[in-house]
Amino acid sequence: MAANPPNTVSFPFSMTPRPPNTVRFRLDHRHRVYLCWNCQTAVFNVPRYNPAPRVRGVEIDGQEVDGVLCNTPVNLREDHIITHRFVNNLPVVNVHCKNCNELLGQKFILGGHIMRTPRQRFYAVEGPVLLHTDVMIYWDGRFLLWADNYERIDEGEEE
Repeated sequence: MAANPPNTVSFPFSMTPRPPNTVRFRLDHRHRVYLCWNCQTAVFNVPRYNPAPRVRGVEIDGQEVDGVLCNTPVNLREDHIITHRFVNNLPVVNVHCKNCNELLGQKFILGGHIMRTPRQRFYAVEGPVLLHTDVMIYWDGRFLLWADNYERIDEGEEE
């Protein structure tokens, strides 16, 4: 077994910093935006005259979850290993906020195996994302609202 060269450490993961959030949306009267509730990072810009479909009562890990189904989210990072999670009998991987790593939903997998190892299965991750509304806030063009019930967030409450 070869030893590591001096001044190096072997890690099973990357130590490079996460890329910065490159996609931002103006919070003005022309935009409708879903944001991460934890760090207020923009996650999904809702087309003004074509709102995202709301999904109610999806069972995930024994709990009913309400969400928004979208195809073009931004500033998210997805797990690349499926851990036997299924939503409505479809395989999914978790998606996290790229800024704060908060779990925001699941991404449906439409591809197949890229590689199989004895303990893990790697999948091509392509498909729509189900964003959980209980961990999102929503900019409606004028106010910040809780995404699950569209109640207005008081100014001191969002911090």
